[in-house]
Amino acid sequence: LKKYNFKDDIDAIIAKKICNLNIKYIFLSTRKVYFPKSNIREKDKINPISIYGINKSITEKFIFKLLKKKLLILRISNVIGEKHNINRRKIHKTFIDIFFENIKKGHIFKNKNVYKDFLTTDQLSRIIDKLIISKAYGVYNASLGKKILLSDLINWLLKHNKQEVKYLKYKNKDAFIFLDPPYFNADQDKFYTVSFNYEDHLRLMKLLKKLTDQSKKQIKIS
Repeated sequence: LKKYNFKDDIDAIIAKKICNLNIKYIFLSTRKVYFPKSNIREKDKINPISIYGINKSITEKFIFKLLKKKLLILRISNVIGEKHNINRRKIHKTFIDIFFENIKKGHIFKNKNVYKDFLTTDQLSRIIDKLIISKAYGVYNASLGKKILLSDLINWLLKHNKQEVKYLKYKNKDAFIFLDPPYFNADQDKFYTVSFNYEDHLRLMKLLKKLTDQSKKQIKIS
């Protein structure tokens, strides 16, 4: 996934063309505009760390300035439905992808009190339909409004698994973080697929500080 480029932003291009017309635009954004953590709420600050989330956040801000009340932004996540074709290109791994990866390794991480909000494609369609009818605008976290504990979902999935698995606990206190970002003075376009500029280094520094504060443990970088 590439860093943001206006030429590749179809939503921004469309918004620019319709900004003077009496047309309402629906933009399907993502929960990844928030800082990744368990149990995300609507009041959480916008602080994406992935390229995908950053790009969506940039698009949100750009098209909101153009369309204002003619814009409906839906931040969605965990949409599930029938797979009609196989697309090997994925932007990120889903919960199910990670589950089957761990099953093959013979272990499962405990997710006590961690929940997600899953939506079927039909439910998302009905939400969009109701918002259109009600002439809604602004930003909405599109969700079912029901907490689904990952522990319950994992137990249900394990009923269909014949392989023996071990439950593992997250050990944050023993975590070791190794980072090898692109060299600061290197030719970014020549040596790297995705450039890593001065702002990216600052964002990485802020993320490390946040992780340090959360773990209450100093992280040293040599």
